[in-house]
Amino acid sequence: MGCCQATNLLSEELQIKEAVKEKASGAIFSLNNHAGQLNQARKDMQDKISAIDANQMQNFVNENLKDPALAMGNAVGKVVRENIQETLDAIKDLRLKQRVSDIIAPIFRKFFIHSIHGIIEDSYSINEILGQGSFSTVRRAVHLDTGLERAVKIVTKNSITDTQKIGIEGEAEILKSLDHANIIKMIEVIEDTTKLNIITELCKGGELFERIMNCKTFSENTAAEYMYQILSGLIHIHENGIAHRDLKPENILFVEKDSAYIKIIDFGIAQKIEGDRVVSKCKGTAYYVAPEVIAGEFDLKCDVWSCGVILYIMLCGHPPFNGRSESEIFAKISRGVFNFSGKEWAGISKDAKNLVQKMLTKDYNKRPSAQEAWQDSWIQSQARSNSENNHISKSALEALANFKTTYKLQQATLSYIACNLTTNSEIEELKNAFIILDTNGDGHLSINEIRMGFANISLSNSVNVNQILSRCDIDMNGMVDYSEFITATIDWGKYLTNDMLETAFKAYDTDRSGSISIIEVREFLGGQYPELEKEWVRILKEIDSNGDGEIDLQEFKQLMMKLL
Repeated sequence: MGCCQATNLLSEELQIKEAVKEKASGAIFSLNNHAGQLNQARKDMQDKISAIDANQMQNFVNENLKDPALAMGNAVGKVVRENIQETLDAIKDLRLKQRVSDIIAPIFRKFFIHSIHGIIEDSYSINEILGQGSFSTVRRAVHLDTGLERAVKIVTKNSITDTQKIGIEGEAEILKSLDHANIIKMIEVIEDTTKLNIITELCKGGELFERIMNCKTFSENTAAEYMYQILSGLIHIHENGIAHRDLKPENILFVEKDSAYIKIIDFGIAQKIEGDRVVSKCKGTAYYVAPEVIAGEFDLKCDVWSCGVILYIMLCGHPPFNGRSESEIFAKISRGVFNFSGKEWAGISKDAKNLVQKMLTKDYNKRPSAQEAWQDSWIQSQARSNSENNHISKSALEALANFKTTYKLQQATLSYIACNLTTNSEIEELKNAFIILDTNGDGHLSINEIRMGFANISLSNSVNVNQILSRCDIDMNGMVDYSEFITATIDWGKYLTNDMLETAFKAYDTDRSGSISIIEVREFLGGQYPELEKEWVRILKEIDSNGDGEIDLQEFKQLMMKLL
């Protein structure tokens, strides 16, 4: 950069800095003037005071701290971050300082583990709209370093209420807790001063609803194959104590146009179930809502009802409870009476009808669980007979048996690459192997399931299953989860390329300094690990050639190449 350009940039940055300081000082002076009035009314109008105070400060943030233009976004963000603590320190009223901090802080701190502060356009090109909600837009995005396509849900912060913000936080937390082949995977969260961007994998095959509309009805084999996957994902969701609450064909996506591989999406109204059941207002899409949800009290089995409605529609082409208005539909659902009349049901087997009947049992205490529905003989026989290949991949199991890392940093890096830098087509064989091994469909491999898998290919006597579990079970839950299996069985001789390692290195190097610090490793792993300090000393002793206490790109590559 030329001297003149550098001088102009510095001058522009100083002007922005002064402008932000001036406006912040004016806002603080105004807020201090109101502090006395707020304190005076605190006892009898506390809720209203908080709302007024929040609105004033939110307006200040919206008017003065948001990016004035994309070209100046980075400069403004940098200046604001440098001066935000100075601004807060200038406020003498402790209560007011806390309120200001409460409003401003969420814009600059991480809402979620592994979230990134920055401009999304630095990492992704943002393309056409895929969908639109009341306060968010979903667009196709392309990762600039890898070319991988993603979906990004863009939320404008000043357009959402506190309640909506909590809902978005809850949705992201739920997605992070789920790890299953048939559930949409969250990649990362990127936020700047005005937007929150939730990046997930992209499903390009369209909605189940679209296929129903195009085909009208499915064969029993096809319907069972789809329901097999939906219920398997649902078992995992329910195992985590979560009710999806909005299962419908529009929220079931196909990974590719010519694929039968599906993912459950949209956890916007999903809810953690504490205790036996939850009392809540009715939410969801009318046709698929369970009668107990309409009554205002439900448990996890409300999702099984929704799956029963989806299965009914797949088999005959129309919903079991129809009406000209939502209230009419709700009235019919509450009665719980439906039938299999009509010529479209003439060729449907008794076993298929029996399963639909069970899933649409009005009394949810008598309704089967997701696990029980998945284990139904019709689902198992029809879905497995429709599968192209029920043979376990011997190469995948051999890779599982041989997987070993020396450092936690190596394991975390492999996991990051496997989950975030691969495509569904690249890991399809491994996904299929996992599904075959996962005999109860819960999205985990127990020690018995692993042992049975090796027995099926006559390798059980030559492997130590307990050792496999100790090496692969990253979260130490006593099982090999889906992502852990993919991480352990990928052909790392193929995937540990220079480009892949450089991309992974950038994920650690959040401050873009060109080296990784122990603090960045802690943040990447999502918490404080006491054992990490000793490991860090061990890593540095072996590969920190320049002795600066950090790992540069070449040292990082050297560490990872030890695996090959």
